[in-house]
Amino acid sequence: MPIKRPRSRRPVWKGLWFKYRFSVTNEDTLEEVGAMRASKLNLLAGGLLLVLVMFTVVSAFISYTPLRNYLPGYMNSQIREQVVLNALRADSLEMMIERQSLYIMNIQDIFLGNVRPDTIQSMDSLTQVRQDTLMERTQREAEFRRQYEETERYNLTNISASNEAAGLIFHRPTRGMVTKAFNAGAAAGQEPDGGMQDGGASDSGTLDSGTQSGQSTDGRPQQGGQLQGGSSQDGQSPAGSSPSASSSVGSSSTSPSLAGSSSAVQHLGTDIAAVRGESVVATLDGTVILSTYTAESGYVIAVQHSRDFISFYKHCGTLLKHEGESVVGGEAIAIVGTTGQETTGPHLHFELWHKGRPVNPELYVVF
Repeated sequence: MPIKRPRSRRPVWKGLWFKYRFSVTNEDTLEEVGAMRASKLNLLAGGLLLVLVMFTVVSAFISYTPLRNYLPGYMNSQIREQVVLNALRADSLEMMIERQSLYIMNIQDIFLGNVRPDTIQSMDSLTQVRQDTLMERTQREAEFRRQYEETERYNLTNISASNEAAGLIFHRPTRGMVTKAFNAGAAAGQEPDGGMQDGGASDSGTLDSGTQSGQSTDGRPQQGGQLQGGSSQDGQSPAGSSPSASSSVGSSSTSPSLAGSSSAVQHLGTDIAAVRGESVVATLDGTVILSTYTAESGYVIAVQHSRDFISFYKHCGTLLKHEGESVVGGEAIAIVGTTGQETTGPHLHFELWHKGRPVNPELYVVF
């Protein structure tokens, strides 16, 4: 009986270095046309290199072509504006098609004798009559509308500011992720000059007396002038702005009871976590009314817009504009940073005020 010898097993790592010969032979002449020597490790490295090259090519193709606009978060303000304009054009086209359809139906009714030609003044008047007939309110619809109006009579949360911002296209102030949303808290109904503060966990927009005199509380010089310095002697704010500019940056006149009750929940803006050095752009066309430094909010810049809108940008790393300069929507006005005492990382605190009161930026801006 033959003795079986144990087969020696080579380590796995030695098998990776073992060379194999791949040859191509002519079937008719059995002549070797070509040959190649490679190991398993060479084949593995070649496959990984091929995958890396393909990934690089596809990424470059998407990043430097309009295909990037189809990825979430890459749509720029120009594309967003074009989308809004296309939606408005589509709506106008739909209304025109509907009007033409009614016009054709009116012609058919006249030819069929359903409408006497001498009873109408023009096709437009007949179209209006037909629209009024089609839109007559049924008894069920009238009852539903009455119940809804009765239910929502005292619901103040349904008041929309869309009419105030009709026709305005708000630009995203910076590229990043929203980490803390707007929450007016108990101070939502407070008067603008009552000392509203940015009472969020990471932001506070108050200025002390040292800042009002032209110097921040920690001794750092302000990068720009003060809002009060640009105002007239009769107390009016510059560029016709409302008192919300001074109240958002801060006022120390808040009563202790109000500050103690709302400081835990009040957050008058939206925090956007962004990469350090990312550009901060103006959300609308306007004029810079504040460009300064505070101990708590760091570098702050404010822009007065049309229709009584004011935007604030806090915790900036660098300010690119000075007071009195005009800016357009989408123009860089600052750089994202971590300035200020009450900040934990690079982010932008963005506030939007309308007629002296803070509003939720997410109702106007697509972040």
